[in-house]
Order: sequence, then C-alpha cells, then structure tokens
Amino acid sequence: MKKILVTGGAGYIGSITLMQILEKDYEICVVDNLERGYRQALDRVKNLSGKTFRFEKCDVRDKDKMSEIFESFRPEAVVHFASYKSVGEAEKEPEKYFDNNVGGMIVLLELMCEFGVKKIIFSSTAAVYGNGTMPLSELSPTNPLNAYGGSKLEMEKLACDYVKKGISTVALRYFNAVGAHISGELGEDPSRSTNLLPLVMQTLVGRRPEVLLFGNKFNTTDGSQERDYIDVYDLARAHVLALEKTVAGFEAINLSTGNPTSCLEVFRKSEEVSGKKLNYRVTEPRAGDPEVLYAISDKALRLLDWKPVKTIDDSITDQWHWTEKNPDGYKN
Repeated sequence: MKKILVTGGAGYIGSITLMQILEKDYEICVVDNLERGYRQALDRVKNLSGKTFRFEKCDVRDKDKMSEIFESFRPEAVVHFASYKSVGEAEKEPEKYFDNNVGGMIVLLELMCEFGVKKIIFSSTAAVYGNGTMPLSELSPTNPLNAYGGSKLEMEKLACDYVKKGISTVALRYFNAVGAHISGELGEDPSRSTNLLPLVMQTLVGRRPEVLLFGNKFNTTDGSQERDYIDVYDLARAHVLALEKTVAGFEAINLSTGNPTSCLEVFRKSEEVSGKKLNYRVTEPRAGDPEVLYAISDKALRLLDWKPVKTIDDSITDQWHWTEKNPDGYKN
C-alpha cells in the first residue's frame, strides 16, 4: 500500500501527521478546502520534509470533484481529518456540524466503495463517550453530550455500516490534542482555537489580556478540572501505525496518556517553560463541564503497538516554541 489520500492535511493534526506519513515514502494526495487549514502549513511540510506531494483544494462534500481526484490518483487508503471540531460552535450550529462532518464521511465512503479503496483511518473523539465512569475505555457507553461528539459518533456508525461492503475503519478517539512540531514551524493556529493551552500561550505572548479558569472548587487535587492531554506527535504516530497494521472490520481505539493534568498544573508548567507570569481569572464553572476526563489506551498498545512517548512537559515546551515563533499563527 503506497498511495494515501489525506483529507484536512493542511490543518493542525493533519499537517503534523503528513510529516510522519512522508517519512514512510508513501505517495500522498492532500485534499483540503483551506477553510480551516493553511496553505502555508503545507509549504512548511514540504520544506521540512524535503519531499513533495499532490495538493487539491476541494471540499470533501463535493462528490464530483472528489470523484475526479479518486479517478486520477487511485488511493489505496484514506486518512481523514477534514471535520469541524469546536464544541462551542457545534452547540450553536449543530446542523453545520452534521452537514460537514457526517456529509463528508458519506461522500468518502461512497467513493471508496466505487473505487475499491478498502481502508480508512479517521480522527474521531473521546467526546462520543460523554461523562462516563473514569477512566474511559472502548467498552464505555457512547453518550455524547454535544453536537460535535454526536456528529463524530454518526461518522463511526456510518463506517460500521460500510464494513459489510468491504471497508475497514480505524476510528481514533482522543480528547485534547496539544503540542507542536519540534521545529516550531507547525502547530495549532491560535486564531481558530478555543482550547486551553493555545489560550494560555496567547496570554503569555501578550495577544490576550487573560485566560479564564472555569471553577477552582472541584473535587480534584488542586480544585481545578483535570483533562487528558495527548501530544500531537503521538496522535500522528497512531495514524501512521493504523495505516501499517492490518485491521479487519471496524475498530474504535482510544489514544490517551492515562494521566489527566489539571488546569492549574497546565498554568504552572506554562509559566515555567515561558519564564513569564500568566494572568488568569477564576470564573464560574460551565454547565455540564465534568471534573475529570481521561481514558485508557490498552487497546492501542495491543492492536497498534502504540503508547505515548511525549509528556505534558514536552507538549508545553513544543507549544511555547511554536507560539514564540508564530505568535499570530499562520498567515496565508
């Protein structure tokens, strides 16, 4: 298997995964409509890797254009990142999320059947579980609490339906992606992120006046919420390993460190790495926001021979390096 179609390859996780796929000498076609991805990220991937790949500016829901790409490129597998991912935005515009995330998955699966492509790896989310009993495993009930998690669960259900048509799927479930490429050239653009660590970094470089801490009286070690942070490098490794392993049918696989980190601990570590004082303000907890969220990833070790190698300290160091070099993110 040598020809890989990567959707959403100009985004945060997509671009860093692209670096690792290129190391394996696959022939790659990247599809991205650049609504939330960056041409500059693709240019940097080429410069860093010293390798080339095909790029098509296209929305995965455009079945006619996607059919032309499948016809000319003839991929042997698909790695799918082209989904919306903001929980807050999804709650305001759920129909937008289902149209984009589920609609894109339908087009891909239909074209995979038409062109005989038998394998898809895609970024799902641990948000499909909702607030289950911690730690979460793949056997935990799926009960998404928001439209984002609901759209991802529908994508998984679609993939299950296509197993009988000969398509194997690996759905990788994880919570909070953090970190950046070690070069400081690839990372999460802060202008489009509402995640904690990018907001912390933007505050430290003076692009934001403060960061909010949503509650400090939870039943945790320091009173702040605890979350499962997983480095983007480790996420990228998992996608590549899933490509290389033989997986039959549908497999949902958690990607986790198994060790949640509190918000206050993220603040403290970020101050240590940056050498700066973080300005934060405690406010009321958000409705329905759980105290602790984390998962175990024993299945990833068993099926993919994967376990995380980056620590939260590594992630914060890499993200600070990226932020220092790119305080305003990408500029296309």
